[in-house]
Amino acid sequence: MSDSRSSRDEYPNYGSNANRPRTSTRRVLVEDDRAYAYSRQSGGSRSRDGASRERNANQDRGTTRDRDRDRNSNSARDRNTGRERSRSTRASSSTRESSRSRNATRTSAASSRNATRDRNATRTSAASSRTSMRSPRAAAPRGMRSGSGSSLPFTTQPSGAAAKLPFDWRLLVIAAAVLVLVIAVASCAVNRNAQAQREAEAAKELEAANAAAAAAALEPKTVSFLAVGDIVAHDEMIEQSKGLNGKAYDFNHVFEPMLSRLAPYDLTSVTQETPLVSDESKVGGYPVFGTPVEMGDAIVNAGFDIVTSATNHSMDQGIDGIFDTVNYWKNNHPEITLMGLHDKAEAADGVTFIERNGIKIAMTDLTYDLNGFVLPEGQEYAVDMLSELDAICKNVEAANSEADITICYVHMGEEYATTPSDEQREVAARLIDAGADVVLGSHVHVVQPMEEVTTSAGNKGIVYYSLGNYASNQANVENMLGGAAVLEITKTPHEDGSAETSVTSHSFVPVFCHYDYGTTQMYFLDDYTDELANTHFITQYGNPFTVDQVKGIWQDITGQSA
Repeated sequence: MSDSRSSRDEYPNYGSNANRPRTSTRRVLVEDDRAYAYSRQSGGSRSRDGASRERNANQDRGTTRDRDRDRNSNSARDRNTGRERSRSTRASSSTRESSRSRNATRTSAASSRNATRDRNATRTSAASSRTSMRSPRAAAPRGMRSGSGSSLPFTTQPSGAAAKLPFDWRLLVIAAAVLVLVIAVASCAVNRNAQAQREAEAAKELEAANAAAAAAALEPKTVSFLAVGDIVAHDEMIEQSKGLNGKAYDFNHVFEPMLSRLAPYDLTSVTQETPLVSDESKVGGYPVFGTPVEMGDAIVNAGFDIVTSATNHSMDQGIDGIFDTVNYWKNNHPEITLMGLHDKAEAADGVTFIERNGIKIAMTDLTYDLNGFVLPEGQEYAVDMLSELDAICKNVEAANSEADITICYVHMGEEYATTPSDEQREVAARLIDAGADVVLGSHVHVVQPMEEVTTSAGNKGIVYYSLGNYASNQANVENMLGGAAVLEITKTPHEDGSAETSVTSHSFVPVFCHYDYGTTQMYFLDDYTDELANTHFITQYGNPFTVDQVKGIWQDITGQSA
């Protein structure tokens, strides 16, 4: 049998792919070397990663196929050897030597292939380690086939540096997400607790505020009130004020001595008996008065809140004088409550309301006459007249349902009489029966007594029959002496929502008008001195007086000590 036949007999399946170990092995080695060279040249972490995974997969497949082929080759050699021995018992020594030589060659090649595989495995492991350190992305497990979802187990495990697995960033991300979730849940719980605590505190504060408001609502409310009599601007007062301080007129000095004592009251009122005019040609004193509007400025500067003007001198400057007065207050001092005069019919309902410290006060202002002047037809609304007493009483009755207390001003009585007339008493009683709590009188130029009145109908009220003059330039001590009605009004709420309002205290305080050749000024009598009395016009005119004499006159008229 020839050598070539022996060779084919030795490898009976030589034509199949499964029995080509040398060729397959070399192809695997070449592919591995090419992949490794490509990985070395690319420099990119993704290319090295892919080449490394490909070499690992090829190496695993080559190793498995080589082992299978070795086993098949050995089996084939055994079978061929047996057949050869059965066919010919004679074998030349040269053939056996040739066979041994080929076996040695195959053994040497197999050893070379194993060494090559070990070097490749080492290079692959080193490349994987370098790739893991360079790339933040997690490396694919070595047992995964590139481009497939399946994995192949390793038949051998690398040792040394190759045994270190790459760091898995996914676990860190998952751990961080879990930590964030835990923190978020804890934060929500803390926020809910804090919100609940804030809501509880807010509820407590609201409850405390409501309790305080309820307690405050039950606390009594008070208004301190002071009313003085008539300002009658005679010629002397006008001349004294003309050109002062660079103004056309300046009446501020009239009220200066009383400013500090007027300031503490919640409400103060004064009667401006004469109309205010801005036309210089209309300025004048007795008997037809026209008082410069600067008097109004001084009244405001003194701190008065209410000005009553329904008097017997209201028409001294005609209907235009009334409208001028109303417009002055409306345009220059709208904060002042003007009573008794109106420029529109709808404003003349006879009752004015004012509120202080939660107490609502209804007020009226009436005059008995206009010194013979008659209001124009159709403009009877301009002055509130006592002749409309029936209508006024009805308005007072209606006002009681809205107001806490009612005060009525009445300009009436016999001039210079120190005791009230029957008419004054009758008017006061009718107003009290209609609902008035306090009646304040003026006009007679002297003070008259104050009384607590109980009407025949059993209604009660406080009546100051005359507050006298406040500021004037008349010639007798009795005309210089005036009075201030001082009231404390208290509103006491009840738990059922109702309230009771009354005058809880009242007094009558003497005031005194000082004037000389240079000035006219108002004082509380307890601030007036004999030194001032010695310079008074009346003393200079030949009728000297002392402060004690004035106090005696006060006591004689009012029945009260000064």
